[in-house]
Amino acid sequence: MVSVGFTSSDRFLLEAAKTYFKKAYGNPPITENAEIGKDINWRPTLQVKVHNHLTIIVEVSETPYPGILSARRRDLRQLEMPISVFSICPEEACLQKNQQEKIKELQSHGYGLIQVDDNKEASLRFPCIPIIQQISDDEFNTLAKNISSHQKGRIAQAFLKYKHDPITGVQEITETVEGMVLQAGREAVKKGWIDKKNAKPGYAIVTLEALMETNDGKKLLTVLENVCAYYKEYRNISHHFPKDKNQAFKRYRKPRTGFLEGIQTINVFSEALKKIGLTGKLPNL
Repeated sequence: MVSVGFTSSDRFLLEAAKTYFKKAYGNPPITENAEIGKDINWRPTLQVKVHNHLTIIVEVSETPYPGILSARRRDLRQLEMPISVFSICPEEACLQKNQQEKIKELQSHGYGLIQVDDNKEASLRFPCIPIIQQISDDEFNTLAKNISSHQKGRIAQAFLKYKHDPITGVQEITETVEGMVLQAGREAVKKGWIDKKNAKPGYAIVTLEALMETNDGKKLLTVLENVCAYYKEYRNISHHFPKDKNQAFKRYRKPRTGFLEGIQTINVFSEALKKIGLTGKLPNL
């Protein structure tokens, strides 16, 4: 049955979207024009229930960036539930020169884009991660602006990974912290501060604890303790399936917190190490 308010063009796009998501996610439940929640007066074109804790919202449009998605940005960010949002539009519209800036804006606002050709074949133009995990370019650039040039490339690479897979992005950050600890340990060995056995790859906690016992390390005790706590918390960030909606919100939100805290940790750690005569850099491979 054709939904109320849908034109034949909308229906063409809608059916293509259904086919795409059924194939991508193993025939998940898909609803049309259903409310998202009591707090948002909006019925998006489609809702795809990927599993109990993740919903994909799809808005059909003749243009890449429908006005409703722009208008609902604030509302979506306040939802305490994992939601990913896609626009789906004709391929022809995606290729128009006057739409390219809007497509960039759509992506920068954290939405995904699916295009549909004349044969009703839908294809992914670019993906998106759940809204509650997203970090804007402006937020990242503001936080990373004081990172030393030695770490900046690694941090930028981590951010690119985060945009596609937040957990992988956080792992890249924790590996950067681990590399800084390893280099600090090696430099401390050369200065005669700690034993070589306490500065081996894969033993970041041991190295940090050894540094805490040195005279110079005691000057940075709070910083070293914070680095140690961060590394313990995020080095093995969970992929485990959440038990309920509350746990799902916390689990999906955790990578965002971990990534942002990681950048702050790297910056503070690097500057602190320089104050006691260490470089605050990563190892030279």
